[in-house]
Amino acid sequence: MGTTYSVDYDPTYVGPGEGTADTQAGPSAAIWHNCPILQILEDPGKGIIFWDDFLTPPVTPTETAENPAGVSGSYITITSDGAADIQNGGGLGGEVKLNPAASDKHCAMRAGGAIFDLSTGHKPLWFEARVKVGQIANAKGGFFVGLFEGIASTATSPITANGTMANENNVGFQVLEGDGDALVVSHGKAGASGNDVATAAATVAAGTYVKVGFKMANNACEFFANGVLVKTVLASAAKFPEDLPLSPTFAAMGAAANTTGYFMDWWRVVQER
Repeated sequence: MGTTYSVDYDPTYVGPGEGTADTQAGPSAAIWHNCPILQILEDPGKGIIFWDDFLTPPVTPTETAENPAGVSGSYITITSDGAADIQNGGGLGGEVKLNPAASDKHCAMRAGGAIFDLSTGHKPLWFEARVKVGQIANAKGGFFVGLFEGIASTATSPITANGTMANENNVGFQVLEGDGDALVVSHGKAGASGNDVATAAATVAAGTYVKVGFKMANNACEFFANGVLVKTVLASAAKFPEDLPLSPTFAAMGAAANTTGYFMDWWRVVQER
């Protein structure tokens, strides 16, 4: 099942709802309006769907090595030590909480296996997640949500001790340790001297959910915050991980002092075959 994208990226195209903030709990129409998700549900041969509403959240692993966790072992989770953990966030309808700890203690969760690919040679992809932060003070910690290279998580990956992204293949959104209320578009390619985090996506408020997502087709990736287009990146950009396998990843790192956690209500990724 094809999409309505043209052969080449059209920067003048405006999808339904683009330019109008969508703060409702469900997926944003501006991202998903041309996703053939119903056809893929009927016939998995048409595409891949990854979707979790966290009715059964992953749990903290008992070791500092990566561990299968969550529903049927669908996640690989890791914490740097016992001070950091992954919890049931307690929100209505399901919620997961990453609770990093002071002194650069981290926790992360990713879908097992590298199952998606952003490139001009692969079919269109859609991603969106609904996340919130417990507090927005600077120097308390940071998080990343998006697609990340399917390599083992460590004490300095996906997020390094100074709160920046590891120099690995990734695309998504990040709150940096030094600016706790600024959610930025974040994408990087291994060996390309760090992530591009120059574009602000949204100003976050403590305890308030924001939806972040992107969609990739042909030669461009469009990034959205609450359904509003905030940035477009060509696949040919030096710091864009084109044609590399990536996995849904949610990671957080504590700073000098502890945070009150990073929460996710749901996330969804779809790619046509």
